[in-house]
Amino acid sequence: MSDSGVERPFTIATDGDEFEMGWWPQWTHNDFPSYQAFWAARVVPLTYRVKDRRNIRFQTTGELSAAGYTDEDVAVVQLHYTLLQHLGRVFELLDDARAFTSRSWVANRPFTRNAFFESFARLSGASDVADELLARSATPAKYDAWNEAHGRNARDAWRKSNPDALRPVRAYRNRLVHGRVVPEVYVRAHDAGGRAIGDVLLYPRLEKVDAYLDWRLAFDAAAAPSSDFDEAALIAAEAWEQVVGHVEQAWQTYLLPHL
Repeated sequence: MSDSGVERPFTIATDGDEFEMGWWPQWTHNDFPSYQAFWAARVVPLTYRVKDRRNIRFQTTGELSAAGYTDEDVAVVQLHYTLLQHLGRVFELLDDARAFTSRSWVANRPFTRNAFFESFARLSGASDVADELLARSATPAKYDAWNEAHGRNARDAWRKSNPDALRPVRAYRNRLVHGRVVPEVYVRAHDAGGRAIGDVLLYPRLEKVDAYLDWRLAFDAAAAPSSDFDEAALIAAEAWEQVVGHVEQAWQTYLLPHL
């Protein structure tokens, strides 16, 4: 209750959990503002915040049922939070590598192979949970709330009936973890004064990865250098922006009008 006696609106900045509040000023506020609109309308009512503002835990099935909510409502908001966790973790990996320096795409710290692989695993996961959430919201009660096979069916159905803008991101993740190793090249980086500052990891860009199944072509192209290759952090940053831009647009188009 505010000093005026009127309950203040729920916001991420004042009522989110530690991750939500931490990421909100760093990236969510600017890049994924629809997260808060959906959170306030769909997440808050399922938690004990409505009774005790500081209690962020979900209410029981019986309590929610009495208020008109179902297990699928809980499943949907869990997907919503999972999406934030995936995107937030990739943001942290990129931020540590300074890939977000005034949006200039300058990476000035090592971005390791493990960070690159984790980034694409999480971005692919973000695509999956986003599409499942959209499908469940569009067709309530069609998919069981606690059945992962139904979740896969939901996202497959969504992708069949809607443009699949994030297919290249998932395909890149698949190339990293299935089949032969995606070629990688280290090149020595220098600062403006010509001093060596370490090695930079290069990979084929998103749209070029399948052109370099022959490693010999990759090493020749990377040594040139070729515009088909870029720093690992910058490739991951480009993919991160694609995913965040897609979910923000999808939330505005398919979810927020029905809140």
